[in-house]
Amino acid sequence: MMTQRDRSLFYFLYFTEFLSHQFKMGRGYHQKMQKKFESVLWQRLSSSDKSTAPLSVDRVRDISPHDFSNEYLRKLKPVVLEGFCRSWPAAQKWNFKYLMDHYGDIQIPFPKDPDGRRGEPVALRALLESVLNNSEPRHIDFRPFLASAPELKSALDHPALRKLAGLQARLPFLSNAYIGQRNYRSTFHNDIAHNFLLNFCGEKTMMLLSLSETPLLYPNAGFPPAGTYSFRTKFSENVMFDSQFEEFPLARFAQRMEVKLSPGDVLFLPVFTWHQARYETPTIGIGNWWPSFKDAFLANPLFALLSLPHYAEACQRLRRMNSRFRESAESKNQIGMVK
Repeated sequence: MMTQRDRSLFYFLYFTEFLSHQFKMGRGYHQKMQKKFESVLWQRLSSSDKSTAPLSVDRVRDISPHDFSNEYLRKLKPVVLEGFCRSWPAAQKWNFKYLMDHYGDIQIPFPKDPDGRRGEPVALRALLESVLNNSEPRHIDFRPFLASAPELKSALDHPALRKLAGLQARLPFLSNAYIGQRNYRSTFHNDIAHNFLLNFCGEKTMMLLSLSETPLLYPNAGFPPAGTYSFRTKFSENVMFDSQFEEFPLARFAQRMEVKLSPGDVLFLPVFTWHQARYETPTIGIGNWWPSFKDAFLANPLFALLSLPHYAEACQRLRRMNSRFRESAESKNQIGMVK
């Protein structure tokens, strides 16, 4: 098994790789050291009897904010909140039929094609029909849709979820919609913030690996890619995690967790938890992030510092959202006073 010395040496090599990319020097020396580190770790792990069969993830039905904080949030331990959002008003809206009936004409920018060109906007109804027919294999960015339907976004901000996260009054979550067809697989990555993944419709299987497994996962030594809040690995864009074992041999020793999400389940993904989703059926889910630089720094100072520009961007988005929230609340109050 890996020791603390292994992890310290890995992050030293990771940082030197980052510097070599930034300053374009010393790459040959770094690659030599990296190969030696991998060879020594491979020999030790190959001779161990440790099982790498997937572990299960805790599932709870009722949990207090105090217990959630002590047992999961502080320990950076994932957990499934079974049926947590099943009875929410949002659950009646975040399904394929409701979205097509009430928002089907909203135009969504289509993702870039392999040549990097962006096509014409497509009606949400057509995109959702392609998802249900399993005819659209590419990832679709639904953030523009959330911006066009603020009432759907506000329905996701549930008081019970806010209490678990310990969010200040009126501080919103950063949300993103994940809508995909059967057999779709997400990229393998981690995020710079805690995340409540709300599974409203369909079933998906999540593969998770804790931050402690990072030395076995070949992370890219750099800042999170532009437009994302995620770190990637050198095999992130490939759809099958375990198909990369030949090229990235240490990954076969990483201890993974697997959990299946059903409609109404909420998965807590702690900051920097590596994960990949596989959709068993057409699925609608929402990621509700809340950034905490303190938690991120305590989890991994190096990843946290590399994420600083993204934390600043996230905080600006939260301030703008909070400002719009207050303006909306004040407007409703004024209308009530007039009445």
